[in-house]
Amino acid sequence: MNVKAVIKKHGLTITEVASRIGISRVTLMQNLQRNPTQKTLQRIAEAVGCEVADFYKEDESQDSVIGFVEINKKIHKVESVEDLKNLVNSLEDEQ
Repeated sequence: MNVKAVIKKHGLTITEVASRIGISRVTLMQNLQRNPTQKTLQRIAEAVGCEVADFYKEDESQDSVIGFVEINKKIHKVESVEDLKNLVNSLEDEQ
């Protein structure tokens, strides 16, 4: 769930959203760290000016690949599709 990213995308801060829904910033952060109820998500969406469904959408601007690949006892960190492509290309160049 990408509640914080959606809030930021709409040019707001956690503090501003918390104020709009009548709770403290700490309470909002605690709600987001746990599993917020549908009612809480609806209140946040109304304060932000978006739909609850927006919180569940993947951020298309970011690659969704993160991991480590071990090749010949060497570990490579992969944080994007581009990293993975570069790793494959470098392996092909070595052969």
